[in-house]
Amino acid sequence: TMRIAVLRSLLCAAVLTTLVPGTPAAANPPIDLRRLPIHFQGDVASDIGGYLADAPVGATWSVVGGGLRPDGRTVLDIEVRPGASDLPLDPGPAVLFGSVELYGDAGGDVGAGVQVKQIAVSVLPACTDPTDCTYRGSITLPTRSLPALAVRYDAERWMAADISLTLVRTFAQGTWLQAVVLYDESRGYRLDGTLGRPGRTTIRPQVFGAFPVDRGVPWSRSSRRILAQVERLRRTVEDTSLLPETVPVLVDIATSSCTGGYTIATHTGDVVLDVRTIGASEPIEVSVPVGADLSVFVPSLYWVSNAGDARSFGSIPIDGPMSISGRVAGDGRGGTCSPAGRIVWRPASAQQVGEFPVIGRCLHSGGGSSIWRPGSIGTCLS
Repeated sequence: TMRIAVLRSLLCAAVLTTLVPGTPAAANPPIDLRRLPIHFQGDVASDIGGYLADAPVGATWSVVGGGLRPDGRTVLDIEVRPGASDLPLDPGPAVLFGSVELYGDAGGDVGAGVQVKQIAVSVLPACTDPTDCTYRGSITLPTRSLPALAVRYDAERWMAADISLTLVRTFAQGTWLQAVVLYDESRGYRLDGTLGRPGRTTIRPQVFGAFPVDRGVPWSRSSRRILAQVERLRRTVEDTSLLPETVPVLVDIATSSCTGGYTIATHTGDVVLDVRTIGASEPIEVSVPVGADLSVFVPSLYWVSNAGDARSFGSIPIDGPMSISGRVAGDGRGGTCSPAGRIVWRPASAQQVGEFPVIGRCLHSGGGSSIWRPGSIGTCLS
Protein backbone atom coordinates (compact mmCIF):
# COMPACT_ATOMS: atom_id res chain seq x y z
CA THR A 1 0.00 0.00 0.00
CA MET A 2 0.98 3.57 -0.57
CA ARG A 3 1.99 5.40 2.56
CA ILE A 4 2.94 8.91 3.58
CA ALA A 5 6.30 9.80 2.06
CA VAL A 6 8.85 10.65 4.71
CA LEU A 7 12.32 11.93 3.88
CA ARG A 8 15.00 9.79 5.43
CA SER A 9 15.95 11.01 8.88
CA LEU A 10 18.43 13.80 9.46
CA LEU A 11 19.03 12.07 12.72
CA CYS A 12 20.93 9.32 10.92
CA ALA A 13 23.71 11.86 10.52
CA ALA A 14 23.74 12.59 14.24
CA VAL A 15 25.71 9.41 14.85
CA LEU A 16 29.15 8.84 13.39
CA THR A 17 28.91 5.85 11.02
CA THR A 18 31.29 4.00 8.72
CA LEU A 19 30.87 1.43 6.00
CA VAL A 20 34.24 -0.19 6.61
CA PRO A 21 36.25 -0.96 9.77
CA GLY A 22 39.03 1.34 10.87
CA THR A 23 42.69 0.54 10.36
CA PRO A 24 45.88 2.04 11.79
CA ALA A 25 46.35 5.69 10.93
CA ALA A 26 49.52 5.09 8.94
CA ALA A 27 47.63 2.96 6.40
CA ASN A 28 45.42 5.81 5.23
CA PRO A 29 46.40 8.69 2.98
CA PRO A 30 45.76 12.22 4.27
CA ILE A 31 43.47 14.59 2.41
CA ASP A 32 43.85 18.20 1.36
CA LEU A 33 40.61 19.96 2.23
CA ARG A 34 41.16 22.77 -0.25
CA ARG A 35 41.47 20.30 -3.14
CA LEU A 36 38.91 17.75 -1.92
CA PRO A 37 36.15 17.36 -4.57
CA ILE A 38 32.57 17.90 -3.45
CA HIS A 39 29.32 16.36 -4.62
CA PHE A 40 25.82 17.81 -4.16
CA GLN A 41 23.57 14.79 -4.26
CA GLY A 42 23.44 13.66 -0.71
CA ASP A 43 20.89 11.35 0.86
CA VAL A 44 19.22 14.20 2.70
CA ALA A 45 16.80 13.61 5.50
CA SER A 46 14.32 15.60 7.52
CA ASP A 47 11.83 13.01 8.78
CA ILE A 48 9.07 15.60 8.99
CA GLY A 49 6.58 14.23 6.48
CA GLY A 50 4.91 15.50 3.34
CA TYR A 51 4.28 13.99 -0.08
CA LEU A 52 6.80 13.99 -2.88
CA ALA A 53 5.47 15.96 -5.84
CA ASP A 54 6.90 16.88 -9.20
CA ALA A 55 9.15 19.91 -8.80
CA PRO A 56 7.06 22.96 -9.73
CA VAL A 57 7.96 24.82 -12.90
CA GLY A 58 10.97 27.02 -12.23
CA ALA A 59 11.99 25.25 -9.02
CA THR A 60 15.79 25.34 -8.68
CA TRP A 61 18.46 25.00 -6.03
CA SER A 62 21.68 26.92 -6.73
CA VAL A 63 25.05 27.06 -5.00
CA VAL A 64 26.32 30.50 -6.00
CA GLY A 65 29.51 30.88 -3.98
CA GLY A 66 31.44 30.13 -0.82
CA GLY A 67 34.53 28.14 0.02
CA LEU A 68 36.85 26.89 2.74
CA ARG A 69 37.43 29.12 5.76
CA PRO A 70 40.76 29.36 7.62
CA ASP A 71 39.28 27.35 10.51
CA GLY A 72 38.55 24.38 8.20
CA ARG A 73 34.82 24.88 7.95
CA THR A 74 33.12 25.44 4.59
CA VAL A 75 30.63 28.17 3.78
CA LEU A 76 28.14 27.70 0.96
CA ASP A 77 26.06 30.57 -0.44
CA ILE A 78 22.76 29.28 -1.76
CA GLU A 79 19.65 30.42 -3.58
CA VAL A 80 16.52 28.27 -3.54
CA ARG A 81 13.49 28.84 -5.76
CA PRO A 82 10.92 26.30 -4.49
CA GLY A 83 8.17 27.21 -6.93
CA ALA A 84 4.58 28.05 -6.07
CA SER A 85 2.56 26.13 -3.52
CA ASP A 86 -0.94 24.97 -4.41
CA LEU A 87 -2.31 26.27 -1.13
CA PRO A 88 -2.88 29.97 -0.41
CA LEU A 89 -0.26 30.13 2.34
CA ASP A 90 1.87 33.15 3.28
CA PRO A 91 5.57 32.12 3.34
CA GLY A 92 7.71 32.83 6.37
CA PRO A 93 11.40 32.10 7.13
CA ALA A 94 13.07 28.82 6.16
CA VAL A 95 15.56 26.61 7.99
CA LEU A 96 18.45 25.04 6.10
CA PHE A 97 19.91 21.72 7.31
CA GLY A 98 23.26 20.41 6.05
CA SER A 99 25.41 17.35 6.61
CA VAL A 100 28.75 16.11 5.26
CA GLU A 101 29.98 12.59 4.48
CA LEU A 102 33.46 11.58 3.35
CA TYR A 103 33.20 9.12 0.48
CA GLY A 104 35.95 6.88 -0.82
CA ASP A 105 37.13 3.61 -2.34
CA ALA A 106 37.99 0.75 -0.02
CA GLY A 107 39.31 -1.44 -2.86
CA GLY A 108 37.58 -3.39 -5.62
CA ASP A 109 33.85 -2.75 -5.63
CA VAL A 110 33.73 -1.81 -1.96
CA GLY A 111 32.89 1.76 -1.01
CA ALA A 112 33.94 3.53 2.15
CA GLY A 113 32.12 6.31 3.92
CA VAL A 114 32.13 8.15 7.19
CA GLN A 115 29.67 10.83 8.19
CA VAL A 116 30.38 13.86 10.35
CA LYS A 117 28.12 13.66 13.40
CA GLN A 118 27.37 17.38 13.54
CA ILE A 119 24.38 18.75 11.61
CA ALA A 120 24.67 22.33 10.36
CA VAL A 121 21.65 24.63 10.52
CA SER A 122 20.95 28.12 9.25
CA VAL A 123 17.82 30.28 9.19
CA LEU A 124 16.95 32.16 6.00
CA PRO A 125 14.63 35.19 5.88
CA ALA A 126 11.24 34.95 4.23
CA CYS A 127 10.72 35.57 0.53
CA THR A 128 10.35 39.22 -0.41
CA ASP A 129 7.98 38.27 -3.24
CA PRO A 130 5.67 35.32 -2.43
CA THR A 131 4.62 35.02 -6.10
CA ASP A 132 8.25 34.58 -7.21
CA CYS A 133 9.81 33.19 -4.06
CA THR A 134 13.60 32.96 -3.68
CA TYR A 135 15.38 32.12 -0.42
CA ARG A 136 18.94 33.47 -0.17
CA GLY A 137 21.50 32.82 2.53
CA SER A 138 24.47 30.72 3.57
CA ILE A 139 25.31 27.71 5.70
CA THR A 140 28.57 26.79 7.43
CA LEU A 141 29.38 23.09 7.17
CA PRO A 142 31.49 21.17 9.75
CA THR A 143 34.23 20.02 7.36
CA ARG A 144 37.26 20.64 9.62
CA SER A 145 36.99 17.14 11.12
CA LEU A 146 37.37 15.46 7.69
CA PRO A 147 41.21 15.15 7.75
CA ALA A 148 41.10 13.34 11.09
CA LEU A 149 38.31 11.05 9.87
CA ALA A 150 40.25 10.29 6.69
CA VAL A 151 43.20 9.08 8.75
CA ARG A 152 41.08 7.18 11.24
CA TYR A 153 38.90 5.20 8.84
CA ASP A 154 40.01 2.80 6.15
CA ALA A 155 40.04 3.63 2.43
CA GLU A 156 42.51 3.18 -0.40
CA ARG A 157 41.60 6.72 -1.44
CA TRP A 158 39.09 9.34 -0.44
CA MET A 159 37.23 10.60 -3.48
CA ALA A 160 34.88 13.39 -2.39
CA ALA A 161 32.87 15.06 0.34
CA ASP A 162 29.16 14.38 -0.17
CA ILE A 163 27.16 17.43 0.92
CA SER A 164 23.49 16.99 1.75
CA LEU A 165 21.13 19.95 2.11
CA THR A 166 17.43 20.23 2.95
CA LEU A 167 15.43 23.44 3.17
CA VAL A 168 12.39 23.39 5.47
CA ARG A 169 10.04 26.24 4.60
CA THR A 170 7.60 27.67 7.13
CA PHE A 171 4.26 29.28 6.36
CA ALA A 172 1.65 31.20 8.31
CA GLN A 173 3.58 31.71 11.57
CA GLY A 174 5.05 28.20 11.47
CA THR A 175 1.69 26.40 11.33
CA TRP A 176 2.56 24.78 7.94
CA LEU A 177 5.88 23.35 6.72
CA GLN A 178 7.36 22.16 3.42
CA ALA A 179 10.58 20.30 2.59
CA VAL A 180 12.72 21.16 -0.45
CA VAL A 181 15.67 18.81 -1.03
CA LEU A 182 18.86 19.38 -3.01
CA TYR A 183 18.65 16.04 -4.77
CA ASP A 184 18.39 15.06 -8.44
CA GLU A 185 18.76 11.37 -9.18
CA SER A 186 19.32 12.02 -12.89
CA ARG A 187 22.60 13.88 -12.23
CA GLY A 188 24.58 10.78 -11.37
CA TYR A 189 27.79 11.19 -9.40
CA ARG A 190 28.78 14.56 -10.85
CA LEU A 191 31.44 16.52 -8.97
CA ASP A 192 30.73 20.15 -8.16
CA GLY A 193 34.12 21.77 -7.60
CA THR A 194 36.15 21.48 -4.42
CA LEU A 195 35.81 22.60 -0.83
CA GLY A 196 38.28 25.36 -1.66
CA ARG A 197 36.31 26.46 -4.70
CA PRO A 198 32.72 25.16 -4.90
CA GLY A 199 31.34 25.16 -8.41
CA ARG A 200 28.40 27.38 -9.27
CA THR A 201 25.78 24.66 -9.52
CA THR A 202 22.05 24.70 -10.26
CA ILE A 203 20.03 21.55 -9.52
CA ARG A 204 16.35 20.75 -9.98
CA PRO A 205 15.30 19.91 -6.41
CA GLN A 206 12.82 17.45 -4.97
CA VAL A 207 9.86 19.40 -3.61
CA PHE A 208 7.47 17.93 -1.09
CA GLY A 209 3.95 19.19 -0.50
CA ALA A 210 3.15 21.54 2.37
CA PHE A 211 1.48 20.06 5.44
CA PRO A 212 0.10 21.38 8.75
CA VAL A 213 2.03 20.64 11.91
CA ASP A 214 -1.10 20.32 14.06
CA ARG A 215 -2.96 17.58 12.18
CA GLY A 216 -3.24 14.00 13.43
CA VAL A 217 0.26 12.96 12.35
CA PRO A 218 2.26 10.47 14.45
CA TRP A 219 5.53 12.38 14.72
CA SER A 220 8.46 10.27 15.89
CA ARG A 221 10.67 11.36 18.74
CA SER A 222 13.45 12.33 16.32
CA SER A 223 11.14 14.31 14.07
CA ARG A 224 9.76 16.18 17.06
CA ARG A 225 13.30 17.44 17.74
CA ILE A 226 13.55 18.66 14.15
CA LEU A 227 10.15 20.36 14.36
CA ALA A 228 11.21 22.06 17.60
CA GLN A 229 14.45 23.23 16.00
CA VAL A 230 12.61 24.66 13.00
CA GLU A 231 10.24 26.54 15.27
CA ARG A 232 13.03 27.85 17.51
CA LEU A 233 15.04 29.18 14.57
CA ARG A 234 11.96 30.65 12.90
CA ARG A 235 11.43 32.80 15.96
CA THR A 236 14.97 34.24 15.81
CA VAL A 237 14.18 36.31 12.69
CA GLU A 238 11.30 38.56 11.71
CA ASP A 239 8.26 36.61 10.61
CA THR A 240 5.46 38.78 9.27
CA SER A 241 3.61 35.91 7.59
CA LEU A 242 -0.13 35.93 8.06
CA LEU A 243 -2.43 33.11 9.10
CA PRO A 244 -4.65 32.02 6.19
CA GLU A 245 -8.39 32.49 6.10
CA THR A 246 -9.79 29.06 6.88
CA VAL A 247 -13.13 27.29 6.98
CA PRO A 248 -14.12 24.19 8.98
CA VAL A 249 -14.44 20.92 7.09
CA LEU A 250 -15.89 17.79 8.66
CA VAL A 251 -14.43 14.52 7.36
CA ASP A 252 -16.38 11.32 8.00
CA ILE A 253 -15.03 8.51 5.75
CA ALA A 254 -15.09 4.75 6.30
CA THR A 255 -12.45 2.53 4.66
CA SER A 256 -12.36 -1.13 3.67
CA SER A 257 -9.93 -3.86 4.68
CA CYS A 258 -7.88 -3.48 1.49
CA THR A 259 -7.11 0.23 1.83
CA GLY A 260 -4.24 1.92 3.53
CA GLY A 261 -6.52 4.67 4.74
CA TYR A 262 -7.12 7.87 2.80
CA THR A 263 -5.51 11.24 2.22
CA ILE A 264 -7.09 14.62 1.57
CA ALA A 265 -4.65 16.64 -0.48
CA THR A 266 -4.14 18.81 -3.54
CA HIS A 267 -2.93 17.17 -6.73
CA THR A 268 0.52 18.69 -6.17
CA GLY A 269 1.00 17.08 -2.78
CA ASP A 270 -0.12 19.67 -0.23
CA VAL A 271 -1.69 17.58 2.51
CA VAL A 272 -4.67 18.62 4.60
CA LEU A 273 -5.29 15.29 6.34
CA ASP A 274 -3.80 11.79 6.25
CA VAL A 275 -5.61 8.88 7.90
CA ARG A 276 -3.85 5.53 8.05
CA THR A 277 -6.40 3.22 9.64
CA ILE A 278 -9.16 1.08 8.18
CA GLY A 279 -12.71 0.38 9.23
CA ALA A 280 -15.62 2.44 10.48
CA SER A 281 -15.55 6.19 10.06
CA GLU A 282 -14.45 8.47 12.84
CA PRO A 283 -15.43 12.13 12.33
CA ILE A 284 -12.54 14.58 12.21
CA GLU A 285 -12.89 18.35 11.93
CA VAL A 286 -10.07 20.20 10.17
CA SER A 287 -9.45 23.82 9.23
CA VAL A 288 -8.80 24.24 5.50
CA PRO A 289 -7.38 27.38 3.83
CA VAL A 290 -9.98 29.06 1.65
CA GLY A 291 -9.22 28.43 -2.01
CA ALA A 292 -7.70 24.97 -1.59
CA ASP A 293 -8.66 22.57 -4.39
CA LEU A 294 -8.84 19.16 -2.74
CA SER A 295 -9.33 15.50 -3.58
CA VAL A 296 -9.66 12.35 -1.51
CA PHE A 297 -6.96 9.83 -2.47
CA VAL A 298 -7.19 6.10 -1.73
CA PRO A 299 -5.00 4.30 -0.71
CA SER A 300 -3.02 6.95 1.15
CA LEU A 301 -1.08 8.94 -1.39
CA TYR A 302 2.60 8.04 -1.84
CA TRP A 303 4.10 9.39 -5.05
CA VAL A 304 1.96 12.35 -6.02
CA SER A 305 3.92 12.52 -9.28
CA ASN A 306 2.41 9.11 -10.05
CA ALA A 307 -1.12 9.83 -8.92
CA GLY A 308 -2.44 7.10 -11.22
CA ASP A 309 -1.48 4.65 -8.47
CA ALA A 310 -4.08 6.21 -6.18
CA ARG A 311 -7.81 6.45 -6.82
CA SER A 312 -8.99 10.04 -6.40
CA PHE A 313 -12.51 11.08 -5.50
CA GLY A 314 -13.57 14.59 -6.41
CA SER A 315 -11.66 17.79 -6.98
CA ILE A 316 -13.46 20.46 -5.01
CA PRO A 317 -12.41 24.09 -4.44
CA ILE A 318 -13.08 24.90 -0.79
CA ASP A 319 -14.66 28.33 -0.39
CA GLY A 320 -16.90 27.68 2.62
CA PRO A 321 -17.64 25.15 5.38
CA MET A 322 -17.96 21.64 3.98
CA SER A 323 -18.65 18.07 4.99
CA ILE A 324 -16.94 15.14 3.27
CA SER A 325 -18.41 11.71 3.92
CA GLY A 326 -18.63 8.26 2.39
CA ARG A 327 -16.91 4.90 2.16
CA VAL A 328 -13.93 3.96 0.01
CA ALA A 329 -12.20 0.74 -1.02
CA GLY A 330 -8.70 0.52 -2.42
CA ASP A 331 -7.03 -1.68 -5.00
CA GLY A 332 -6.20 -5.08 -3.53
CA ARG A 333 -3.51 -5.72 -6.18
CA GLY A 334 -4.99 -8.97 -7.50
CA GLY A 335 -6.91 -9.79 -4.35
CA THR A 336 -10.60 -9.38 -3.62
CA CYS A 337 -10.80 -5.58 -3.65
CA SER A 338 -11.01 -3.07 -6.47
CA PRO A 339 -11.08 0.74 -6.58
CA ALA A 340 -14.63 1.66 -5.63
CA GLY A 341 -16.58 3.77 -3.25
CA ARG A 342 -18.56 6.94 -2.98
CA ILE A 343 -17.53 10.28 -1.50
CA VAL A 344 -20.09 13.01 -0.93
CA TRP A 345 -18.96 16.65 -0.72
CA ARG A 346 -21.64 18.85 0.84
CA PRO A 347 -21.64 22.56 1.65
CA ALA A 348 -22.42 23.12 5.30
CA SER A 349 -22.72 26.01 7.69
CA ALA A 350 -20.07 26.52 10.33
CA GLN A 351 -22.76 25.84 12.92
CA GLN A 352 -23.66 22.51 11.31
CA VAL A 353 -20.02 21.44 11.29
CA GLY A 354 -19.49 22.63 14.84
CA GLU A 355 -22.56 20.81 16.16
CA PHE A 356 -21.45 17.45 14.78
CA PRO A 357 -19.97 15.25 17.54
CA VAL A 358 -16.29 15.07 16.65
CA ILE A 359 -13.84 12.64 18.23
CA GLY A 360 -10.46 13.34 16.72
CA ARG A 361 -7.58 10.94 17.19
CA CYS A 362 -3.90 10.76 16.51
CA LEU A 363 -3.64 7.82 14.14
CA HIS A 364 -0.53 5.70 14.56
CA SER A 365 1.09 3.47 11.96
CA GLY A 366 1.24 0.72 14.55
CA GLY A 367 -2.54 0.65 14.78
CA GLY A 368 -3.02 2.50 18.07
CA SER A 369 -4.57 5.90 18.57
CA SER A 370 -4.91 8.59 21.18
CA ILE A 371 -7.43 11.38 21.68
CA TRP A 372 -6.48 14.79 20.33
CA ARG A 373 -8.28 18.11 20.20
CA PRO A 374 -8.84 19.26 16.60
CA GLY A 375 -7.24 22.60 15.81
CA SER A 376 -4.78 22.53 18.69
CA ILE A 377 -1.11 22.77 17.82
CA GLY A 378 1.32 20.29 19.29
CA THR A 379 -1.11 18.05 21.17
CA CYS A 380 -0.81 15.28 18.62
CA LEU A 381 2.94 14.69 18.95
CA SER A 382 3.61 11.16 20.12
